[in-house]
Amino acid sequence: MKNKLYSLIILSVIGSCFSTIFAQEKKFHFDEQGKFKIVQFTDIHYVKDKQPSQSSLDMMNVVLENEKPDMVVLTGDIVTGKPVKEGWYDVVRVLEENAVPYVVTFGNHDNEHGVSNEEIESYLLTFPGCMNRKGSIDTYGCANGVVVVNKARTDKPDLLIYYINSNAYSTIPGVEGYGWIETDQIDWYNRQAQAFRQANGDNPVPALSFFHIPLPEHAEALGPDKTKYRGTRIEKECAPQLNSGMFLNMLRQGGMMGAFVGHDHSNDYVAVLHGIALGYGRFSGSTNTYQDLISGARVIEVDSARPGEFLTWMRLADGSRKLPVRVSEGKVKALELMD
Repeated sequence: MKNKLYSLIILSVIGSCFSTIFAQEKKFHFDEQGKFKIVQFTDIHYVKDKQPSQSSLDMMNVVLENEKPDMVVLTGDIVTGKPVKEGWYDVVRVLEENAVPYVVTFGNHDNEHGVSNEEIESYLLTFPGCMNRKGSIDTYGCANGVVVVNKARTDKPDLLIYYINSNAYSTIPGVEGYGWIETDQIDWYNRQAQAFRQANGDNPVPALSFFHIPLPEHAEALGPDKTKYRGTRIEKECAPQLNSGMFLNMLRQGGMMGAFVGHDHSNDYVAVLHGIALGYGRFSGSTNTYQDLISGARVIEVDSARPGEFLTWMRLADGSRKLPVRVSEGKVKALELMD
């Protein structure tokens, strides 16, 4: 009882400290240098009071201290043990204390411990830094949305950041394996993209998307010899058996620069298919689950002066930077280490 009361007091203090930093409808802008930086944490598999999980919180602080991002995206399998809400509290407290806004979308393991994704999202919305918005989609309305980043000192959208719930497991009898982005979610995405395009003089607005389970096209992007990528590929892509058409609709709408996922802990590569970068975040977990890579995070930096391209790299738990690449004109170019 004392521990619960202490947590509520701390949460109240955090909320009061950051209520002036995060407005209810926060507006995001490129900075005065025209830059916007995103950090993706994925597959933390946090379990409260299990010692290996503390290393993930330490890693998050290292990444945030080094990168100072404009926003964070959590792409699923974040808390995978009881007590669930207390575990989420530990994770998002790191983000709140670093005063960085964030959005959350779920993986296939988040709702397996007695608390539904809807309940988790409702809890997260009590934190001032959580930018999720509910009710965007009729059936799969949980943990889907779009963040608009405007040009510096304007209200002109210059970058769209979609976070989409890729669901968990197949819902089709006789079809095994993982879930996919559903038809009504794709319809929602199309409506959003078309509205932004029309408001932009029939020109697509540059966009990035984040979700947990890879698309079937993530594997296709590697080419027939499986060598057309930059980064690490240790395991086979665990995509759904069925292709629901998300990638096709990204192509049709235009503007999509890249789609980044988690799920497969031992991959952190980026490849390009038909001009869209398909990549993985860096595994952000610990030995609570399987681990072949040092934990860290993916960092993506967009420059409004260079439309249609971005820089991306890994920031690891030891503070080092790894695998910087530039994605431009449908190609991935490796760069020299920048620090």
